[in-house]
Amino acid sequence: MLDAAAKPSVSVNLGPSPIGAPHRESGAIPEEDKRPRVSDPALETWAAAFKKVYPDADQDFAWKSARGFFPDKQVGRDRVRALIPRPQGRPKEK
Repeated sequence: MLDAAAKPSVSVNLGPSPIGAPHRESGAIPEEDKRPRVSDPALETWAAAFKKVYPDADQDFAWKSARGFFPDKQVGRDRVRALIPRPQGRPKEK
């Protein structure tokens, strides 16, 4: 016969996670990006080509493009913003 102290206990939480609680244990949100940073000359070469292909593109699109172009490297948004100027004035009507 099993004693009450010998019974295994299992604790399961089926409720939602608290808002803003990262799931670091599972690896869903990395603590810090371990990928190497894109070199300045490579990013400048990409920016020159990007400006020729997409002259009217915004900075957010440029950052997404740079991240796609360098998938195994770390691309900072501030570095892309420094290379891709923000359009001045009102948006053009199409």
